Amino acid sequence: MDVNNLSGELLFDLIPSAIFFVDINRNIIKWNKKAEEITGYSASEVLGKPFFMFDQYSCDEKCDLYNNNIKKPLIARDYAIRKKDGTLGHIIKSADLWRDGSGQIISGIEIFEDITVRKEFEVKIWALAEEWESAFNTFTDLIVITDIDNNIIRFNQAYSQAFNIEIDPSIAHGKMECVAGCPHQKSITTKKIETIETYDQKLGRFIEVTTCPLFNADLQVYRIVHIIKDISVRKKAEQLKDDLVSTVSHELRTPLTTIREAVSQVLDGLLGETTPEQREFLSMCLQDVDRLMRIINDLLDMSKIEAKRVDLDKQTIDFVGLIKQVQNTFTPRFREKQLEGKISFSHEQIEVYADRDKIIQVLTNLIGNALKFTSTGFVEISAVDKGDKVECAVIDSGKGIARQDIAKVFEKFKQVGRVYGPGEKGTGLGLAIAKGIVDLHKGEIWVESQEDKGTKFIFTLPKQTAAESIVIESIDRLLKFSRKEQKECTVFLISFHNFKTIEEKYGKERMDMILDEVFTQFKQIIGFAQPIIMKNKRQLVLLSDTGNQDVIIWKDKVKKIIKGSLLKYEDNWDTAFSCGYAVYAQDSDSAINLFEQAQNSLVDAQKEQAQKKILIVDDDAAVVHLLKDILSGFGYLNVISVNDGQDALAKIEEDIPDIMLLDMQMPRMNGYEVIGHLKEDIRTKDIPILIMSGQPVAFEKLNEYITKKAIPVIGKPFDIRQLKKLLWLLA
Repeated sequence: MDVNNLSGELLFDLIPSAIFFVDINRNIIKWNKKAEEITGYSASEVLGKPFFMFDQYSCDEKCDLYNNNIKKPLIARDYAIRKKDGTLGHIIKSADLWRDGSGQIISGIEIFEDITVRKEFEVKIWALAEEWESAFNTFTDLIVITDIDNNIIRFNQAYSQAFNIEIDPSIAHGKMECVAGCPHQKSITTKKIETIETYDQKLGRFIEVTTCPLFNADLQVYRIVHIIKDISVRKKAEQLKDDLVSTVSHELRTPLTTIREAVSQVLDGLLGETTPEQREFLSMCLQDVDRLMRIINDLLDMSKIEAKRVDLDKQTIDFVGLIKQVQNTFTPRFREKQLEGKISFSHEQIEVYADRDKIIQVLTNLIGNALKFTSTGFVEISAVDKGDKVECAVIDSGKGIARQDIAKVFEKFKQVGRVYGPGEKGTGLGLAIAKGIVDLHKGEIWVESQEDKGTKFIFTLPKQTAAESIVIESIDRLLKFSRKEQKECTVFLISFHNFKTIEEKYGKERMDMILDEVFTQFKQIIGFAQPIIMKNKRQLVLLSDTGNQDVIIWKDKVKKIIKGSLLKYEDNWDTAFSCGYAVYAQDSDSAINLFEQAQNSLVDAQKEQAQKKILIVDDDAAVVHLLKDILSGFGYLNVISVNDGQDALAKIEEDIPDIMLLDMQMPRMNGYEVIGHLKEDIRTKDIPILIMSGQPVAFEKLNEYITKKAIPVIGKPFDIRQLKKLLWLLA
């Protein structure tokens, strides 16, 4: 027995792919087990016969194995086959010619795999993709998908028409133009769906912007879906409703006040003696007038909350003292219903930054609600300090809420699940108002309840540091000035990511010097009256009486001021920081909201820097290749190169770069000439340039340009750390 031949036969049949050989007459001479399994034909049925599975085509037409005009081997060709049972299948095939030692063709070998299931799956996938694409473009809402840096990935037909942008996957559409207050960044931070309503000047409509984060396999946000809904009609209807409610409510208040006063005087006997029966009816009238007044007040409060016309008078308040005060006002009612009124606190003093009267209104609504539905037991108010927020709960031992009704408790005019006792009436607005007030404070409110076991309403309020309180007060003063002068103002925020680490390493004095220098230079550039600064360990708030157009111009200058100040301290030059800003009255007319908007708009300077367009101008291919590798390692994503000065000017004419790395010795047009051309054009005269040169630079040729803008120089071969530092400063 030929063991080698036996091994070859076993291997031939054990290979998981179908294999067969054909002779020079194209008849099958070998056929393995997998070929039998895929086609249904046994070796005995096909040996000595042409490869008839493609009998609808001639071999030269379809197979191409023996076609001298086709390059061999044939790799991964897709074919349809007819199996023995008559069904149609799909295979992916590779083939080559077998030659003897003298190079003569003696046979052909073909290998194929069954991809019928994959093909069917691909057809289904394509069908689903077409259905999804059709649905995606059918939506009348504007939908755009971006990456986390807000670069547009794709958008639907409605977005295309609204912004007159062509839907073309081959075109890079750049960054999405965000509306004021877009919750894009907030969705990345919270990893939740976020929604805002705003008026967009470009669209000329009221819109609702919803951002939904998408997650990769590591559960990290990598895409954001933006859904922009036109709510102009709804806003108009809401405005009409609000106007109606406001008008009717105000018109009712005057006669109701008169009626109440008249009834009170009669009831008190000021206008003559009354009988017991008359006093009973007058008391009922007085109660109904008071109830009607409460309804009107609730309607007005709800209307203001929905219209976002509530001005919060925030201040630092003692939350424990506030709860004690509210609880004392309910003590007579606790006694009347023979209920135990309890309070508990995690600390004897808990400070929050909130509107005192509005929080009293929330507590009053929740405690009053608990009293309505508790006949025995207790009502408890608790407050727990949780670091960045305080959590308050109003707990009762009452009837509880049915599970199916819990989701509805904060809806307007809903009085779900619990039956009122005699004389207990409500508008169904108290809990909706409480939720509205908590939302305005950027807190959360929810309910936990079981039927016949009691109910627990919990709400949270963000705590405000003393430093933040100072900032809010400073912004408020600037707003009063801006309103009086009828001009814009800006809140500019700088957040240092590793501030505390650097301060611990180098000391508070050095970091204070850096911040003071930033502020001093900032004042010199902006030149505004009554500047205000706040330092709170990691953030710097700069207030200016400049508007939106000005801040667009000087925001990059502010970044360069920060970098320039840090560069004075060698070890600190790569400090990471973010910048954000908000403008009155474009973004908000509230001090708190402007500060929060500036916080929400923070953009990491390093991420922004990575998007900068860098143009390398150098005729040395090896240097260009090395620079591209180095810049890629630094994180720069958009690097292009040209070989000489003329090509550089042509490229800049198409697309102005953010930074240019320029060699001075090049054919056709050298670096000096390039700089000369750039300085003559207002569009290009301020392009940041980094000169790379292996020879001394003739600065006398650049005097006119350098007087306007200093140009840093790095020698060849260059120091990589020095290159990174200079790019960080220029970007």
